[in-house]
Amino acid sequence: GMDLEKVPFRVTVVRKSKDIYYMLISHHHILYDGWSNSLLINRFYEIYSALINDKEITVSKQTDASTYFDYLKNYSVENSNAYWKDYLKNYHAFSLTKILPEDVENSVNIEKKLFRKEESETIKRFCKHNGITPAALLFAVLGLCLQKSLNCTDIMIGTTVSGRNLPIRDIDQMVGLFIQTIPLRFQNYTEKSFLNFVRQVNIDIINSSGNEIYSTADIKRYLGVSAEKELFEVIAVAENYPIDTRKLSSQEDFQIQYHMSYDKKSAAPLCVEFRIFKEIEVYFKYQKNKGASG
Repeated sequence: GMDLEKVPFRVTVVRKSKDIYYMLISHHHILYDGWSNSLLINRFYEIYSALINDKEITVSKQTDASTYFDYLKNYSVENSNAYWKDYLKNYHAFSLTKILPEDVENSVNIEKKLFRKEESETIKRFCKHNGITPAALLFAVLGLCLQKSLNCTDIMIGTTVSGRNLPIRDIDQMVGLFIQTIPLRFQNYTEKSFLNFVRQVNIDIINSSGNEIYSTADIKRYLGVSAEKELFEVIAVAENYPIDTRKLSSQEDFQIQYHMSYDKKSAAPLCVEFRIFKEIEVYFKYQKNKGASG
């Protein structure tokens, strides 16, 4: 891990050959989120490209972080709490114990699924044709898998959202930690066609926008989850940050290849990361030593 008091942010440049360098950026997760990382990479490209092409570097004024904290200070969670209590009405927590492998006690395991370019494009075309997002489709498939595996028609997971929907000027261009983890519920697939099931997930994601700031403690009490337990057994995140990969490799004399890696530590017994870029990648991180909710 990284010590916030010593080196919370570190940049290391490694020369591999005459024309190839690796720049390794390491930071404590409390500093900024993945969306911010893409902003920093895009900005790095713009400044470096200007320098090597002898062009003027432009610096735009950014919204101060204090604006965000002032908004949070004055925000009332009562309406959001009411929304989530209605959304989670009659929900009962589940446990992943019976579907996680027995041989992963006290360890974190990572498995990866990579969709080929053609498969990724097919998924994106299907979503565009039906007016849904790739994230909604992938979340729905995950929810359906959990329903089938647990033999349960009512499943709730946590989904990590960017937090960039707040009414703050240029918040989508601010660097910081804005992400929130909110509930997403899957109910009664057998009563719907698969497409209608996905559309309902898409609608739920849209409706939850504006209710991303809420009291976890209040929701735990409402669901009967003890304070020391985690609210979510499963956390899913769709990573589709605004990084312009085409621009990063557009110049013949200067190209950047962008790679992401994360600490293996898992925030829940099962974490699923959907990386939705040119190709779609799915990462499953699971462990069994986390306590079940309830």
